[in-house]
Amino acid sequence: MSATTTIRISLSEELAERLDEVARRTERDREAVVADAIETFLEEEDWHAGAIASAIAEADSGGLFVPHEEIDKWLAGWGTDEETAAPEPTIRR
Repeated sequence: MSATTTIRISLSEELAERLDEVARRTERDREAVVADAIETFLEEEDWHAGAIASAIAEADSGGLFVPHEEIDKWLAGWGTDEETAAPEPTIRR
């Protein structure tokens, strides 16, 4: 088992009640639920930071990109009669 450290946090009553409910439903204590939540959050943050770094590296290497305005137009059409296929990259940095 790895070493642990104690961190004290303050939660709103509503959040504490939600935490207690999850702990009850999953038959775990609060600490285990909080530790799992923090681990999941940190994994997602690490993935997100890595994806951003990868995109920046691709941009810096001269990759092809779709103009922002075309992405906005494409996304605005989602779920409407104006929905189209994803735009093709047309600019190189």
